[in-house]
Amino acid sequence: MNEDYNVPAGGWINVRNLQSRFLGGKEEPGSRIDKTVSRIVGKEVYAADPRLVRWVVEKKKMLPEGEDVLSHPEFIEELKQLFK
Repeated sequence: MNEDYNVPAGGWINVRNLQSRFLGGKEEPGSRIDKTVSRIVGKEVYAADPRLVRWVVEKKKMLPEGEDVLSHPEFIEELKQLFK
């Protein structure tokens, strides 16, 4: 029974980190900012932002293999509206 409580270092999950990523709260310091999307939108957007991830996945399904989502002007306008 003692072995059940031996969790390796790094095996714990920080609840604050989960809340910030999945509930739309503020990201933890040190999170990566997507510089390209931030420049397009005009404010800082984190690469792990659930809205951005969902949008990219949705748009990638619409495009042929290997085509960049940000090369389409209509998608860029939609992205700006998403982070307005």
